[in-house]
Amino acid sequence: MKSIKPIIFLLCLIIFASGRSAYAYIVPAENAKFGKEIVVVHKVRRGDCLLKIAEFWGADLKRILEMNNLNIHDKIYPGQKIKIPTGIFWGKTISYTVQKGDTVLKIARKFGAFPEQIFHDNNLTLRSLIYPGQILKVAKVIVLQKEVIASWYGKDFHGKKAANGKRYDMHKLTAAHRFLPLGMKLKVTYDNKSLVPFLRVRRSIVVEITDRGPWILWRQLDLSYEAAKRLKGTLIDGIFRVTIETP
Repeated sequence: MKSIKPIIFLLCLIIFASGRSAYAYIVPAENAKFGKEIVVVHKVRRGDCLLKIAEFWGADLKRILEMNNLNIHDKIYPGQKIKIPTGIFWGKTISYTVQKGDTVLKIARKFGAFPEQIFHDNNLTLRSLIYPGQILKVAKVIVLQKEVIASWYGKDFHGKKAANGKRYDMHKLTAAHRFLPLGMKLKVTYDNKSLVPFLRVRRSIVVEITDRGPWILWRQLDLSYEAAKRLKGTLIDGIFRVTIETP
C-alpha cells in the first residue's frame, strides 16, 4: 500500500492553513466509494478528553468509542490519534481532463474535493507534475442534511487573509469549516421551528467554504456577516442551529 505520509503533510499545510497548529487531518480513503463516511483523525492535545473531543467535532461520543475500541473511562494522552466519524460522505468520483494552468489545489477547489485524495487516487506525490490532457480521478464530497451549530464573524476579520489565500470579505456569502474542502458550495438552512405560523422563519442560502474554523467548542460552522444576516434577519443571537447539505 502506498505511503500517505506526504499526503498528510500536504493536508496539514492546506486544510489548517489559517495559522493554527495542525492537530487533525482527513484520512485518504483507499476506496472513496460513493456513500462511504469520511473520517477525521484528531491528534490529542493536553487537556483533551473524549467528551470534549466529541463536542468539538459535533460527533456522537458512542460512535467515537466504537470506532476506536475505547471505553468512556479509558485515559487518552497527548499525541494519541483518535478517529472521528464526520457524518459527511464521499460522493461520485469523476474523470477530469487537466487544463493549462491547472494544479491539484485548483482542481480540488473547483470541484469541492480534498486535494490529498486526488494525490492518493492518482498515485501522485508532492513532486509530481500534472500536464494538459492528463486524466485525473476526482472524488467529490457530499453532505446529507446535517444539523450543526453555527456562529458568524465580521468586521474584526474583514480584509484579513482567509485559508484560501484571499482576503475575507464579510459582505460575501462565505463560511469557515474545520475540514470541508475549500471552494466547496454548501446549502445552509435556518429554521426557528416556531409553532406560530406568522412567526415561522425558514431561509436557505448557498455559501462557499473559504476559511477554517470555528475553533470554539460546540460550534461547527462560522458564517460570514452577510450570510448570517440573510439567514437570520437579525444578528442579536450569535449562535444558532442550521442544517447544511450539498446544493
